[in-house]
Amino acid sequence: SHITMCESDESSRPSRVDVDQSDDEVVETSNNQLFSSIRLNREHATGVLAMVLHFSPWKQFTVGFGVGWISGYLFRKVSRTAAIVIGGTFVAVQGAVAFGLIEVNWGSLKRAARQNMKHVENKVSQIVSTQDQPITDFVVHLCTQHVYLTSGFGSGVFSGFIGFPL
Repeated sequence: SHITMCESDESSRPSRVDVDQSDDEVVETSNNQLFSSIRLNREHATGVLAMVLHFSPWKQFTVGFGVGWISGYLFRKVSRTAAIVIGGTFVAVQGAVAFGLIEVNWGSLKRAARQNMKHVENKVSQIVSTQDQPITDFVVHLCTQHVYLTSGFGSGVFSGFIGFPL
């Protein structure tokens, strides 16, 4: 027996999920769809970057600082929220274990976490290996050849992360 799931995108066909599939197979299918949809659109990014690189050095620094400040600010907010959620969950689980409300099989949890980490590492390495130029080469070239833009970005990330107001 099959269940048909309709997606919101009109151009895509509904996918079929086999009810007899194990949970691992369903997760594997959904992970493949997730990772295959993640692609770096280098042509668009390179076009925007090329436009910015024709600006004067002060404008390059300003654009880099602005983008960096926004990135640093968002990273600070997201990391603070993630730390609160993860820390709160850990404290709640430890409290529940201490009161005897739940019992956690830590060995099984470790095995599942290791298996999921290996799966994610394999998928990320597949995505990275299919790209023509490694992202590290692109970043090194950007940092060495476009000092104004990258120094503005770096100082903007630092300012945004520490909470320097604009």
